[in-house]
Amino acid sequence: GHIELARPVFHPGFIVKVKKILECICVNCGRLKADI
Repeated sequence: GHIELARPVFHPGFIVKVKKILECICVNCGRLKADI
């Protein structure tokens, strides 16, 4: 189940992981900055 909240709530640990992932993506073209 889930609870409907008036405003979105984000877990701080999740935000840190998402930030790290977004830093690996080029803003101009959307490609990964690192070679895999």
